[in-house]
Amino acid sequence: MEWPESAINLAGSSHVFTTKLMTVIAEAQLPGYPAGWTSIRWGVGDPLPGYKVRWSIIDDSPPAYFVEGNKSTKVWTSTTDKLGEASVTLEQVAPASGENVILIEVLAPDGAPMFANQVTKAWVSPVLQITKSGPDTAILGSDFSYTIDVKNTGDVAATAVIVRDTLPSGLTYVSSQPKGTVAGSMVSWNLGKLDSGASQTLNLTVRAAQEGRWTDLARVTSAEGLEAEARATTQVIAPSVDITKT
Repeated sequence: MEWPESAINLAGSSHVFTTKLMTVIAEAQLPGYPAGWTSIRWGVGDPLPGYKVRWSIIDDSPPAYFVEGNKSTKVWTSTTDKLGEASVTLEQVAPASGENVILIEVLAPDGAPMFANQVTKAWVSPVLQITKSGPDTAILGSDFSYTIDVKNTGDVAATAVIVRDTLPSGLTYVSSQPKGTVAGSMVSWNLGKLDSGASQTLNLTVRAAQEGRWTDLARVTSAEGLEAEARATTQVIAPSVDITKT
């Protein structure tokens, strides 16, 4: 019997488990005969086709399913082929970090389990976090800065990481560090690959162009389908002069 091994995969991907059923030949010296005269050979024999193998997801956090069925399929039975192999494909309902435990049972013709084993599927993924900070108030016509911090707190690298900042109508772009790409009211930075535990700080300088309460939105995305956003709100006020005379 060959059981599949536990495995680690990127969250959102799929994984094929395969088990193999074969005859086993034992070798032993028959009693009462001289050594080497009569013996029984042992080892791996012929594959055993036509046997049922039942796969059960017994730890469903994060939620997963067998793609041979549908997204609610937690138990699936496959049949060994001419090579003695039976397979099943595990996939997540939605990408998430965590582990699933799979129970594998080889069934007798009457449906009773003959052999059983458990394997673990660990799902790992990047996790993007973004924060944004800036002044609560600004004077009309003045320049001020927002700070955007992006961090990958997940287990693996995030790829094709892009930050997009959407300026409200009361603020206009002045500069950024590192330099971003400006298209209308949007400023974007292509950060590329962000390793596990790595972070990137962006500085955005804007001008207070109109009075009002303005909220600036920054959003980060990656090729893995991750998305996070952060906001900062600044009240733009006009300068005023008071004079009294007595």
